[in-house]
Amino acid sequence: MASVPPRLFPDFYRAVLAKGMKPTLARLTLAAAALAFGGVPVGTTSNPLTTTLTNHEKIALNVSAITIIGANSGDFAQSNTCLPSVAAGGTCTITVKFTPSGTGSRVGTLVVTDDASTSPQSVKLSGSGQ
Repeated sequence: MASVPPRLFPDFYRAVLAKGMKPTLARLTLAAAALAFGGVPVGTTSNPLTTTLTNHEKIALNVSAITIIGANSGDFAQSNTCLPSVAAGGTCTITVKFTPSGTGSRVGTLVVTDDASTSPQSVKLSGSGQ
């Protein structure tokens, strides 16, 4: 059965549920819920931390954006092997580095936007400027 994102076909989704059927939802998942960098001197770049994005489907899923948002989003930078898509049953890697611009607690959120029904996926980012 093909995956049907409920946000694209709400009437179909409701009809499937009303008949007691279980719809198949396209899923991408991130291996980490959070990446914590610990204390890093201000202006110094941390060692990278990574998370893996896994496509649990039998079709490729398109990734439209990977961004970092939040109060200190500029202190975090990402690179990835996920764009433009993740192959069926495949994985890709997102690598994040932390360069604090100030002292104290620094936070952000890595957000992956795609065409999976579980979109967007996110990872909390934290570190401390020393």
